[in-house]
Amino acid sequence: MTFPIFRWRVAMAGAGALLALATGLQAQPSGRPVPPDATTQEMESGAVTEMRTMSPALVAAAIAAQAGEGGSDDQDATEVPFAPTGTIEAITTQAAVAEVSGDVTALALAPDDTWTGTPTIDEDSDVNRKLIRGASATLVQVTLPETLTTDTWFQFANQDAGPFQFINNGTSVIKDIDGVTRDNTTSPITVWRGETAFIHKDDATTYTIFQPRTAIHAGANALVDDGYQATTPPIEDMVAAATTAQWDAVYANTSRKFALADADASAAAADPIGIAVAAAAADAAVTVMVSGYVRNDGWNFTAGNRLYVSAATPGLIVDAIQASGGFGREAVGVAISDDEAWVDFSGHPTRPGMVAKVTAGSYTVGTTDPDELFGGVIYVTSAGTITVPAVIAGGNFSVVTIGAIAVSVDPNAADLMYLDGVALADGDKCTNTSTAGDTVVFTYYDATGWNALSDGWTDGN
Repeated sequence: MTFPIFRWRVAMAGAGALLALATGLQAQPSGRPVPPDATTQEMESGAVTEMRTMSPALVAAAIAAQAGEGGSDDQDATEVPFAPTGTIEAITTQAAVAEVSGDVTALALAPDDTWTGTPTIDEDSDVNRKLIRGASATLVQVTLPETLTTDTWFQFANQDAGPFQFINNGTSVIKDIDGVTRDNTTSPITVWRGETAFIHKDDATTYTIFQPRTAIHAGANALVDDGYQATTPPIEDMVAAATTAQWDAVYANTSRKFALADADASAAAADPIGIAVAAAAADAAVTVMVSGYVRNDGWNFTAGNRLYVSAATPGLIVDAIQASGGFGREAVGVAISDDEAWVDFSGHPTRPGMVAKVTAGSYTVGTTDPDELFGGVIYVTSAGTITVPAVIAGGNFSVVTIGAIAVSVDPNAADLMYLDGVALADGDKCTNTSTAGDTVVFTYYDATGWNALSDGWTDGN
């Protein structure tokens, strides 16, 4: 841990050589040797400064030698000899210059404290310039009051399973290293096991907490409502193209603004770049998270479902692939619980691989898994009809018969099918030749219907 610069000045007139020799204090923190004939020694450092163990008897001998060489009682503050009351192990000083003119042990860092529960911080001496350890198995909230003096600071290290949250007292203000004000409810600064934080009182009411993030914590109820932990730096300093609600998915439009994503509008609109972490008015600045962990009590997801951009409501994130037309069908996250989600808009890596469905007889594509409509294979083991939902942009699937069975594939009544390049009437189905291994592959043609490539299937009307 690094402490502010300080200066230690001791006048040893004439006894410098004896003192240096007696104590073994051979170098300043900078590594420069201490001149044995100097009357004033100065040490400056940006780090913790340590003095080797100094026997009071040896110091007293040095002081006696100094007095014998002309010391007087009317010396200025920097020349008054000192008589330590105990062994000097280390000196850790305050931000201001400290002139040592008395009991040196009074300047040493107070012993470390350990918080096992909620502490009451009333004055500077409780925490100032201390290393505080956290040791609680459950959540602890630490209230930072306004009563501490400006430039009070301390370092905190959590050593137990229970997280520690630093909150304001209602009138004090807590900011993170980016200068963002943290709210007690939605975004308190939380220090988890194995993490540290540096807390500094900036002025009469404001604290800044410097906290290196080492992990994403996604345990049960790790976040409060509308809380989030970003895994990559959020995007800032761009504006919203329209009124944007918190947790709306957005994309970057051609006007360099964040517009609401929409799976049924355009290819660009269906390719979101992130999610808004706070509401914003049109043309107001909006902060967008690209990936991370989010809690929103307004959601009602099914845990484990993949998340998609809605084709019905711009900006909305839903936990089911959309049944209507659209451009973007890739998942943008996964539901951890009904109100928690892991989102990742950086290339949409949560898109699943090929989905297979085995059915004995009739079945509607997409019933078991909506992703069957996007690269799925339907294996049919007994005679029946495979029903296809309304055509959807980007859709594609295959039907394969297992055994010599009669199978038909029936599209929506309003949809056209091009079977091996020949247009059938709207709603007509195709039927196999009842041969084992018969296969037909459906791919999206346009908004009017499907293209079907087969190994001899015919119009079944």
